[in-house]
Amino acid sequence: MPSGSDADPYQWTDDDDEVALDAITVGVGGDTAVLEKLGLIVPETVASIYWPDWITGGDKVLSTMEGPYSVPDALARRVPLRPVGI
Repeated sequence: MPSGSDADPYQWTDDDDEVALDAITVGVGGDTAVLEKLGLIVPETVASIYWPDWITGGDKVLSTMEGPYSVPDALARRVPLRPVGI
């Protein structure tokens, strides 16, 4: 979804150099190509959510990684995180 969309106010990038220090990152990954080449069963693609240590309003936010989630669940989970300052 493009950045600035009415449906999703979050920025999107696949360039690690563009990620803000206080970003909530949803990583989507899998080994689908490798598994298919080997003729193995491909499981559902999963996602994880990560944010780094940072300081906001004088309070330290500790880094955390959550998951694995299904991709839709991970994208839905990141929405309530931003309003609480993470």
